[in-house]
Amino acid sequence: MAKTSKKSQLYFAWWPNLDANLPIIAAMIGFVYAILLLYPKHGGQQTYHQLQLQNKRLLVQTVINNRINLLEGKANELQQRRPAAAPVNTTDAEQKNTAESIKKWSDSLKAIEQVKSNAVTELHRLNHNNADTGLTYFTRYFSVDRTVFLQAIKAFTKNDTVIQLPVTLYDSCPIISSAPFFYKDVLKIKKQPQQLTEWADSNSSFGLWYVFSIAQMCMWFLIAVLVVGIVRSTNSIEPALSFNLKNAAFFSMLPFTVIILFVWLLYYKLIDGYVIDDSFFMDAFNSSMMCYSIIGYVAALICFSSYLFLSNKLELLNYNAQTSNFTITNNQKLADDYTKLSKAFDNSFLLSAVILSVFVLWMAVLFNGVNNTEVMQFYHKLSGRQLLNPNFVYLIAILHSLLLLIFYVPVRLRFNALEIKQQNANAANAVPGNKKYFSAIWESIGTVLVTASPLIVTVVEKLVSSFLNK
Repeated sequence: MAKTSKKSQLYFAWWPNLDANLPIIAAMIGFVYAILLLYPKHGGQQTYHQLQLQNKRLLVQTVINNRINLLEGKANELQQRRPAAAPVNTTDAEQKNTAESIKKWSDSLKAIEQVKSNAVTELHRLNHNNADTGLTYFTRYFSVDRTVFLQAIKAFTKNDTVIQLPVTLYDSCPIISSAPFFYKDVLKIKKQPQQLTEWADSNSSFGLWYVFSIAQMCMWFLIAVLVVGIVRSTNSIEPALSFNLKNAAFFSMLPFTVIILFVWLLYYKLIDGYVIDDSFFMDAFNSSMMCYSIIGYVAALICFSSYLFLSNKLELLNYNAQTSNFTITNNQKLADDYTKLSKAFDNSFLLSAVILSVFVLWMAVLFNGVNNTEVMQFYHKLSGRQLLNPNFVYLIAILHSLLLLIFYVPVRLRFNALEIKQQNANAANAVPGNKKYFSAIWESIGTVLVTASPLIVTVVEKLVSSFLNK
C-alpha cells in the first residue's frame, strides 16, 4: 500500500490557525483571571458572607413571653377581685346588679384568657411552625432607627463578627394597651462566613452575578482580541498605515485620556463614596472590583482606538482615491476596500456597545442581589426604600451611552462627509425611492439603538425584575 504523503495529511498548527486559536486562548485567560479575583483566598483575605439578624426571633419571643406574663398577672388580679354573690334576702334590683357585675367580670376574664391563649399559640407557631419567614413579621414587634441601622452595617470591619445596635420592643396587645409594654434591647447583626456554593445558593441573584462575572470577563478578553483581529484584517488596505504596536499605542492615547477622565470624574468625584461596602457580602470587594473593571475599560479602550485608526485609514483611502481620480462606481477594488473598512468600523462599534451594555446589566444583577439579602430587606421595611437605589444603574447606563457617543458621533460624521462617501451616495440615488428611504431610516434607528444599548438593557432588566418579583 502506498504511503500517504505528509503534505496531504490534515494536521493542527498554532500559527496558521492563529486567528481562530487566539480568541479561544484569550477567553480562557479571562476565565482564569476572573476565578482568581472572585474565588475565596486562603487566610481569610477574601471571603463571602451574609449579614444576618441573629437574635430577631429571640426579641419577638421576649415580647410574647412578657405579654403572657402580663396577661397572667391581669388574670390573677382579676381573680382576686371576683364579685361576691348577692345575699338571699336582697332585692331583685340588687341581685340583678350583682349578676351583671359577675357577668362583666367573667367576660373580662374570658377575654384575657383568650388573648393569653392566642399568645401561647403564636409563640408555639414561632418556635415550631416558622411563622417568621417574612421580615414584616418582626417589624410588628421592634423598631430600629434606620440611620443607626445603616451606619451599623457600614461600620463592620473585616475582623468583626457581631455588632449590636439599640432597638425598641413594643407590644400592641389591646388588653394591655393601658399599660403598653415598651423597653430597650439590642439587635445583633452577625457576619456569617459562608462557603462559595452556600453563599450562591442562599441568594440566587448572587449565584447569577458570580457566573455572570466570569462570563463577562471571558467576553472582555475575547472582544479585545476580536477587535484587534478585525482591525488587522484591514492592513492590506493602504499598507502605509498598518495596525502595529506603534500605531496601536498612538491611536490609543486620546481614548486612554478620555476613559481615565471619565472614570475619575464618575467614580471619584460624582460618586464620592463606596456604593457597596466590603461589609455587605464580600471582603475586599471594592479592591477586587477595581482590578475586575479595569479589564472592561481596557477592552472598551481597544474598541475606541480602533474607531480612530479606521477613520484615519479611510481618510487615507479617500485622499488616494481623489489623487488617482478613482470612484467607487468605476473601481471595484476601491469599493471593496471602502466596504471592508466600513464594516470593520461598524463591528468595532457594535462590540464596544456590547461591552458597556453587558457591564450595566452585570451591575443591575449585583444591585438586585445585595438588595435581596436579609439585612437589606429589613432596611427596606424600616425605611420604605431600597438601600442600593436602582436609579444609580440608570445613571451608569446613561453615562456609558454618552461615552459611546463621544467617540462614535465625530467619527461617523467624518465618515459621512468624505468625498468617497458622497460618490457612494450618488450611486445609491439610483435605488428606488421607497427602498432608499427605508434603508436610511433603518440605518438611523439601528445606530440609535446600539448607542443607547446600555440604557435599553437597564430598562429591560428592570421590567424583567419587576415581573419576576410580582
